[in-house]
Amino acid sequence: MKICVKYKISIADKCGFETAKSPYHKTVNLGVSQGVPSSTIVLSWNDYVEETGSFVPDKYFIYRGTLPDNLTVLDSISASFTSYNDINVFSAYYYVIGVRKLGGCTASSSAKTTETYNEALSNLKDNGLVGVSKFNQNDMLNIYPNPFDDLSTIEFYNPENNSFKLTLTDLSGRFVKVVNNITGNKVIIDRKDLKAGVYLIELKGKERNYQGRIMIE
Repeated sequence: MKICVKYKISIADKCGFETAKSPYHKTVNLGVSQGVPSSTIVLSWNDYVEETGSFVPDKYFIYRGTLPDNLTVLDSISASFTSYNDINVFSAYYYVIGVRKLGGCTASSSAKTTETYNEALSNLKDNGLVGVSKFNQNDMLNIYPNPFDDLSTIEFYNPENNSFKLTLTDLSGRFVKVVNNITGNKVIIDRKDLKAGVYLIELKGKERNYQGRIMIE
């Protein structure tokens, strides 16, 4: 069950006088479950809502990391969606959903330092509570950087130097790139004329297949 919390902000001065409360904001609450196949982790959350409607997020950012303090952006999706499938997950990960506002606000302190805040984050969830306990690093794709805007490297387990075929498809299922006869353990994706967006990766060999996602900014 998701718990959706609304909060308002006010400021109190040294004399105890408090300003009027701001419009409410409804926080993003993230839930994690196991999909089909079991190596798919399903993330789902509620919409981020600002009471006046003056700010409506255009994207949700999916953060993932092996520790709570080393999260990086795995992907971003249109704010029209509130779920995401992380496929081929064979390791323990933590997840957070973020919402960003351009500009944000700037807070200052008596120490004459300032800091800009432009992102709201969900609660932290991990996949260890949904039955993902045994992992095989040999079944993973290592994609970096992801997202990318020029070149990205895809590494995979291939100690026998078997031949693999890589296909890249858009979310409509249309093939946009095919690379044949990959016999090493890595392949470089060159953006060239590919449009910004999310693409599905399949590396198919005689005895082993890999799947993943990659995003072009």
